[in-house]
Amino acid sequence: MLKKTTYFCVFVFLFLLSNYGLCQERKVKIITVVETTKNSTGRSKMIEVTSIRNSEDFTTTRTEGKDTKQKDINRSDAKVDNLQETKLLNIVNAGGVQYRNVASNDAIVASRVAELLTEGWELKSVVSSMENKSTSFQMTRYIFIQ
Repeated sequence: MLKKTTYFCVFVFLFLLSNYGLCQERKVKIITVVETTKNSTGRSKMIEVTSIRNSEDFTTTRTEGKDTKQKDINRSDAKVDNLQETKLLNIVNAGGVQYRNVASNDAIVASRVAELLTEGWELKSVVSSMENKSTSFQMTRYIFIQ
């Protein structure tokens, strides 16, 4: 009987240990890179939020298609005050594409990605939007999980 109990306890321990990762809370970090692409005023940056927002605080449920409580939510409450901004170089100017600036931006972004990987973050996805002539910028989001 003692042998069966020991085997059972070992089995339960191994089962719980193997599922430990499934029970942990996952963290998500998003790094957004905005690069101006047309004779802009030097607004290219890498942005990383350092404060937390709960999406439920800004979410309402619509009823009957038209009834919404979104007017009860103040947009200024959604804005974060704490973020990291890393200056990047514009990739296009009056002379055309500035390949040196592209390489410089890549080096800066790669440095931050490497730091996050070293800290135990896993790069899960990269989402990029293409240039739009009316807005003249390109945005790329790097989504990490831990």
